[in-house]
Amino acid sequence: MTAATKIEVAVPPSALFQEMWGIYRKVLDNNYLFHREAYAVLRQLLQNQRPGFSFLDLACGDASFSAAALEGLPVGRYVGIDLSRTALDEATANVAGLSCAAELRRGDFVEWLTASEEPVDFAWIGLSLHHLRFDKKLEVMH
Repeated sequence: MTAATKIEVAVPPSALFQEMWGIYRKVLDNNYLFHREAYAVLRQLLQNQRPGFSFLDLACGDASFSAAALEGLPVGRYVGIDLSRTALDEATANVAGLSCAAELRRGDFVEWLTASEEPVDFAWIGLSLHHLRFDKKLEVMH
């Protein structure tokens, strides 16, 4: 091999995502970030919502934790937003058991919040807000 030889290994984005998603699932499954406790609090809050409430799941990922929190509750509409098509594909199966209309949208939740005029009763950002820069956090909170 000469100094001019360049070796490139192209990793398909979907393969890279699956690898990283697998690591993230291990973090979730082992409760390293206390997702179980956060979603238990979410479920408590939702139990007091009026029947037919709408639920907006920002950065929903595969929606597994949100779907579990909503199970058996009188939710009327679920909307999940995430950047990842692969995660949304997995979310499709996870929200299929909800007793309401479920809609999954691909996009940036900050942009969606800025542009959307759709009213919702309950918005949940899970444990994703910390990924944003401070100015974007302020934008989301307004």
